[in-house]
Amino acid sequence: MKKRRLWLEPGDPVLSKPTEEGRSDTYDAIFERFSSSPSRKSLRLLVFDSLVVGQEFVLTCLLLACHRAALSVEAKTEESTKINEIRQYELNRLLKSIVFVWLSFLLMIFHNESSYSRKSKVRHRLSDGIFMAIFLRFLAAVLKTLTASYSSDTVHALAISSLFLHLLACDYSYANGLCGDTASDGDSKRRPTFQGGTMSLTAAFFATILLASRLESNGAVYIFICFSMTLFALYPAGRHQVAINTKESNRWVPLVITILLTLATLILLEPLEIVTVVITLVLLCVLVPFWNFLLQSSKISLRGPWDIAHV
Repeated sequence: MKKRRLWLEPGDPVLSKPTEEGRSDTYDAIFERFSSSPSRKSLRLLVFDSLVVGQEFVLTCLLLACHRAALSVEAKTEESTKINEIRQYELNRLLKSIVFVWLSFLLMIFHNESSYSRKSKVRHRLSDGIFMAIFLRFLAAVLKTLTASYSSDTVHALAISSLFLHLLACDYSYANGLCGDTASDGDSKRRPTFQGGTMSLTAAFFATILLASRLESNGAVYIFICFSMTLFALYPAGRHQVAINTKESNRWVPLVITILLTLATLILLEPLEIVTVVITLVLLCVLVPFWNFLLQSSKISLRGPWDIAHV
């Protein structure tokens, strides 16, 4: 006697009816019964979710642009009026860029209310800042000569490859506030850990050390590394909390932060580079979400008694 399959039920009007081949469990019948179309996301929601990818791309471009500007400012050449004008121009662009970066950080701090104890957070961040400042100040002289035996082309190729790996390994689900809440365990006195992707952070710091080794002065190395740690180590946690706080309302906050960071980057770029960055941002934040929105109509999920039970 033929045994009944696990997904068949007694008296099932669809699956218990035999077919011409004598079977009662055809693939088409099972597919028709257990297939369903998942709920579709709006185009607006998909665009806002893709902003974190654009932000991370802009931050990597900003790091490279700041490094090039720092090289131009401290270039050791013969004194002349034209060279001084170029240095002053690069310095002004660098200061304007930093102003836009700090405006985005202030907006992020204003919407960064979390259940994590503010007193403990200030104490931990202050201790981390003091330790980082002292440690990097003594380490700057070593980092400056770390790649003295390597050519600049090799250093730049390794740095760009590491930043590309950083973009691929970044935890964008955490950036959108979908997982990894640091305050979810209820322990407000425990030091928060980095959850934005360990490999991504390692790749970003490796690129930072390589680029810092091309700078001339210890002060420039120290400031550049501190700036990179702010962008890639401290910023992701704040962005995660902003995404959680602005999920229901104030969805414009991540958009404004993205615009400010983009302006900070475009100030330091050349015309051809500006076109490339803008096209890439449009591709990441507009065309790809629109393509994903169109593909939702073709998405089908199969769920049945054979799946693992979830509580």
